[in-house]
Amino acid sequence: QSTWGLLLSSYSPMDTSRASLVDVAIFDPTLGTREGEEEKALLFYYPPTTPIHEKTRNIGLSQAFINFTSTFSPHQPCEVVHTVNNRQVFLNPEGSIWITMTVKNPVDPGARDEESMALAERDLEDEALKFIIRQIYGFFKLFNGSFTRIRSKYSNDVLAAKLARQLTPHITSIDFGLLDPFHTQNGVHYLPIDRNTYLRVQCFINVIEYVYPVIRHSVFLFDDHLVYSSVDIESLAVLYKYMLDNVSTGGPSVAVSKTPKLATASAGAPRRKGPSKLYDGFLTGPVPIHDDDCFVNAPHVFLGDDVEYCMILYHLRGAVMLFLLETPSPALTDVGFFRALEASILAHIDAVVADIGANTTAAAAAVQPQAEALDSTFVYVNAMNRAIKASLPDDRPFSRPVCRMLWRIRNDLDQSTEAITELDIRSDDEGWITGRKSDSRSLFVVLEGKKATLIEVSDEIRRLSQSTFGNIFIH
Repeated sequence: QSTWGLLLSSYSPMDTSRASLVDVAIFDPTLGTREGEEEKALLFYYPPTTPIHEKTRNIGLSQAFINFTSTFSPHQPCEVVHTVNNRQVFLNPEGSIWITMTVKNPVDPGARDEESMALAERDLEDEALKFIIRQIYGFFKLFNGSFTRIRSKYSNDVLAAKLARQLTPHITSIDFGLLDPFHTQNGVHYLPIDRNTYLRVQCFINVIEYVYPVIRHSVFLFDDHLVYSSVDIESLAVLYKYMLDNVSTGGPSVAVSKTPKLATASAGAPRRKGPSKLYDGFLTGPVPIHDDDCFVNAPHVFLGDDVEYCMILYHLRGAVMLFLLETPSPALTDVGFFRALEASILAHIDAVVADIGANTTAAAAAVQPQAEALDSTFVYVNAMNRAIKASLPDDRPFSRPVCRMLWRIRNDLDQSTEAITELDIRSDDEGWITGRKSDSRSLFVVLEGKKATLIEVSDEIRRLSQSTFGNIFIH
């Protein structure tokens, strides 16, 4: 097993019932092996104001956990350590470099016994923390490339500087008290359109890429939903989350794909015209485009095995287009290239957006409300293509008890060795919480009908599947 539980001899009550970040460290134990040089192993530490002796002590303890557990599981590195006060997660993304994150366990302030404290601790899930630490690494790698690339091309000092500049604001923005099972899916909301409309969008992108071969990949979003992408699914998941967090147009029902965060914006966010309104035109690229001597702001991104591109974002009428340009390229310093690209977009975008709008309006009108239906909220997930679809309002997240039960259902469905395909939980306070699984597809439904029978719940899920998903979900 890669999850280890340790019982400490003392317990100190905490000030809050919510989980909170203690620290994040990135270190290489092969550095600073001599006594008195331990701090050389440290590449990044948050919070940065922590005294150096505490930093070296904490990474030394982390290294001790890693070495100790490897004795019993040499082929499966340590991933999670539970203590009474904290929970620590580990990630070994590259070579000898480790990332560790320590989070303070949530505690019920009124708890007076071990059972009550353990119940509060269940609000913090290992899978959620493992997702966050992978996301921290993925966010850095997207804009800087791999640790190995930076060290070989530059030095450990340059890597440390990049980590501090990129990760500190990103980590500060994450709210560890707002994690639910679906933020850990890295899901992508696909726009439900018919084949002809999709082909119209694909034809538009193909024309752009043919006329401007320096564009190697493209992504097209409408109302925050994915319409088209030529990027591999793993890279797309990172790019999509970045776009939702930083260039969202305010599309509905996409909150479960956004990073739970506070008000602080992520590093590298494009400029905005207001709190939620985007500029029409280039979000990254020439600023301003009418100035022959304008500055071209084209962030570098790294996909796959450190393949480097420059990222151009363009917004118009609810559509956000992402273009990845090969680099180096003379086009990146040629304002004429961007003017020609904008002219090509403007020549076709009105018809494309009109087709998408007409198609989505017709699809919405075709969905008829079900008579005598129970009040329900659903989340559909397809692990194969990262598709996610939800009816959860952005301003009304799942309650903590519901999250706890959803985590239990999801974990049982994913980890069961008995091929369980259906789980239902009835709660006196929350109603019915149910999960269905078929191959890579899962459907989770919360029904507020507390007095409903299991037969009525099954009928409601069947109606929901037929009206919302058609033949997508097989139950």
